[in-house]
Amino acid sequence: MLKYLILINKFIFIMKHYLKKLLFLCCCTLVAGILQAQAVFGIKAGANGSELLGFEKFLHSTEAASDINTEMLIGFQAGLSLDLSAGFFFIRPELEFSQQGFAAKYKWQSETSEAEKFYMYYMKLPVHFGYKQALNMDSDLRFGIGGYAAYYLTGNEAMKDAELKKLDYGVSAMIAFDYVNTSTSIGYEYGLVDVIGMDGWSAYKKANNLPSVRNGSLRISVAYYF
Repeated sequence: MLKYLILINKFIFIMKHYLKKLLFLCCCTLVAGILQAQAVFGIKAGANGSELLGFEKFLHSTEAASDINTEMLIGFQAGLSLDLSAGFFFIRPELEFSQQGFAAKYKWQSETSEAEKFYMYYMKLPVHFGYKQALNMDSDLRFGIGGYAAYYLTGNEAMKDAELKKLDYGVSAMIAFDYVNTSTSIGYEYGLVDVIGMDGWSAYKKANNLPSVRNGSLRISVAYYF
């Protein structure tokens, strides 16, 4: 038994050694690709179909309504984009102002209220990297994965009592069709941060068996590069 444990430990040590070398090689390749990449700047604008995942159950625990339903809310995004392309690969960091949120309908017995709109405003830094496939001389198709970091600026009147954390971040994926100087993309972002920042939230969440509250956003945008 001891013999096998020694062999397993040796195997793990060798694998760690080679994985470190492989990771170092990948980082060097990525840096070399960035240094050789063609950089173009652009402006972007688009629409968000966003929601605050898990907030519906939080509202249920605080409101007297017999039923509450939340739905996706349409907002907008606008900002700057930098595209770094080298061969079949690309990196696309962006800086944008994003309007997000959700809508909620409250039901009391047989009456249902009009949808109340909860808007949140963020400054965001999305970054995607991935593969691009040329379709012809003027267009290509791109597949990217990445993430975002965001800073919560403010909300509308409906959000005034919801204490949200200032910092948010998450993962994302996108598909883009590029034609000459324009890029049309569609993607989805999923937040990894429980954005509720009120005092005692962890204990309240546990006591009421509530889920974490996270941002989710379906995004469509068009960018023009100069």
